[in-house]
Amino acid sequence: MNVAELGLLRQGGENVLVCPACGGDCIHQIETVVVMRKRESEAEPLRVHVDRAGISTAFASEKATRRDVTRIRFRCEDCPHLSCLEIVQHKGQTFVSMTQETK
Repeated sequence: MNVAELGLLRQGGENVLVCPACGGDCIHQIETVVVMRKRESEAEPLRVHVDRAGISTAFASEKATRRDVTRIRFRCEDCPHLSCLEIVQHKGQTFVSMTQETK
């Protein structure tokens, strides 16, 4: 995967994450969710949710398909879309993707 596929822009020697819908470089983190399991066979992974309201933890009721997942949701200043940066660990490999959704 190259940086264009992930939605990165080079500015002043830094990589800047951009909105996958409009390419805008002013996106704001609004929520982070981390789901972790000790082993892939563990039935109920621990889920940690962080947003402006605070931090909550619980055992996730949904069946996780991968071992560990970190999702960071963003709001774009330039368009009505929300996006999600997802980092997924599975069998020793780490996968990174950026998806968009409509408000």
